[in-house]
Amino acid sequence: MEKFILAHDLGTSGNKATLFSLDGKLGANCLYEYPTQYPGQNQVEQNPDDFWKAVCLSTRQLLEKAGISAADIAAVCFSGQMMGCLLVDAEGRILRPMIIWADTRASLQESGMEKNLEWIMYIGPRDIGSVLPIPQQNYCGYGTTNMMCIGGLIKWCMPKTISSTS
Repeated sequence: MEKFILAHDLGTSGNKATLFSLDGKLGANCLYEYPTQYPGQNQVEQNPDDFWKAVCLSTRQLLEKAGISAADIAAVCFSGQMMGCLLVDAEGRILRPMIIWADTRASLQESGMEKNLEWIMYIGPRDIGSVLPIPQQNYCGYGTTNMMCIGGLIKWCMPKTISSTS
């Protein structure tokens, strides 16, 4: 029996799902759209449960379209939106809607971070500190500034606080 690669691209407008044969031929594709919410000025969010629903339903649809079973899937791959901020608890339960890349509510926090380079270096190169030298880039969609904005999960640190703990 022929084997397939199942690919999911969880983008801003929906999940683009595709089946490819191992030699690269398109087997089937579909799009499962999900909504975007705009709860306030500069705020853009999505419900992560919609992502899971999209993956499950589009996978079923592709299997039916192609006339294959789950046993015919050799590999599954995912790609997703950049710079989303999804907060979960210790058990992995979603705490709030995901702040997506287009959200700019954290522009005030971003501005403060740019003025406080010592604090940025404390955050580390995996987040905003690695991209700040490029002035034309929009940073307020990054996770650190969004967490600062939505509830003080990361407290605004002053340089003297950082130097005493680092």
